[in-house]
Amino acid sequence: MVFALLALSGKFSFGGGFEYQLIESAFESLTKPTIAVAYDLKPRNKLEFEWKSEEDFRAKFKNLSGFESKIGGKWGFSKGRWPLYYFQVNNWDEYRSQLRSSNSTLKSKLENGKVTVKTISGPIQVKSLGKLELSKTLKSHWFYDSCFVSVFASIAEEKELLTSLADALGAKFVELDHHYSLEFNPVSHRARTVSMFRYEARIESTPALRADYEYPATVYASLSDAQLNLIYKSIDGKLMLPLTGALVAAVRTRLDARYGKEGTNVESLGASTQAAYAWIKNNVDFGGPGWAVVDAMGRVTTRLSCKKPGSYFRF
Repeated sequence: MVFALLALSGKFSFGGGFEYQLIESAFESLTKPTIAVAYDLKPRNKLEFEWKSEEDFRAKFKNLSGFESKIGGKWGFSKGRWPLYYFQVNNWDEYRSQLRSSNSTLKSKLENGKVTVKTISGPIQVKSLGKLELSKTLKSHWFYDSCFVSVFASIAEEKELLTSLADALGAKFVELDHHYSLEFNPVSHRARTVSMFRYEARIESTPALRADYEYPATVYASLSDAQLNLIYKSIDGKLMLPLTGALVAAVRTRLDARYGKEGTNVESLGASTQAAYAWIKNNVDFGGPGWAVVDAMGRVTTRLSCKKPGSYFRF
């Protein structure tokens, strides 16, 4: 007896619109649970392509939309980085206000153990998915709870849906006796945060602003899994990391970009920058101990020892 394997293939068609509508078009093409991290509310141009395999879809969709999914995984999409608004309170509030004005909602039903769900009029926060009718309660790490996602599935297995959600977020999906859990994944979080800062650095126009993003990227790249788990244990988490090696060089690069470096003609700088340059040169002890301070909101600041005992320069 000969069995023929039919390769998954099809046509993707997006007539233009918003990001969540782009993800809905991906779902309609794939007919698989499709979930994506939300990045912006900007209108997008139409996209169309034919695909001959899952790998072909992933490659073409990433090339044309910027969204990627894990090879061999489910259909959870991201851009390989976190949106900057996750780490900036002002941007976060602005983004949420726009979402509220779009009246985004979640429509779902559970039938014969299968889940049908879709986001309407915009993405929703992951914590809203805790209200889904599932065989077990869904719980997620506090950081993922606040993330915005677009979700589309029709008559899907619970675990398939939740695995796609975990893939989109870079979370660890764990099934426990009494509930499902999306647990913090330090490996993917570090990669996405570093990628976010480096992306922002690339699109900035001035050396000072680029350095402001390159510095936290270097700090996050140096953090171990254990250190990230400690920082993100709670929303108030914080860690002071001694400055050594590459971090010392990154601090000097940031200071040089913002305030000038040795040999700079300070008269070419603005009055306030000249004053800061002079103060740093006269007061900061670059041979003394220093620390990078990282908190769970993605803020990375620096604390340098000054020549006066017990005093520090923070920036």
